[in-house]
Amino acid sequence: MFIPLIVPAWEVEIKSMKLNTIKFIALLLIIVNGYNSPLYAQDIKEKTVLCQGCHGVNGEGGIGPKLAGQEADKILSDLMGYKNGTKKGPQSSLMSSMVAALKEEDLQEFATFYSGQ
Repeated sequence: MFIPLIVPAWEVEIKSMKLNTIKFIALLLIIVNGYNSPLYAQDIKEKTVLCQGCHGVNGEGGIGPKLAGQEADKILSDLMGYKNGTKKGPQSSLMSSMVAALKEEDLQEFATFYSGQ
């Protein structure tokens, strides 16, 4: 079997074009998914999608603690503590990463929503 030691320029160019195409498609998918993320949602139910996996659809609890019916100030205080790194606990690293990109207004909206459930 013959293995060439030098790859023709046209083969390198084709592989480079394929790689650039894959990179472009991946970037496009990232952008599209970003705009579908809870950060851009308008409805509170859409915004809390990431919370629902642990805290339940209406904050009834599950893997994570029950949020429904807690005081909004308590929920907001906990969320802000996770955001600024002052609240520590078994899930603090997970929660810190979940709220890192959210604004205080979003956290207030979450607190108000869950306290009213």
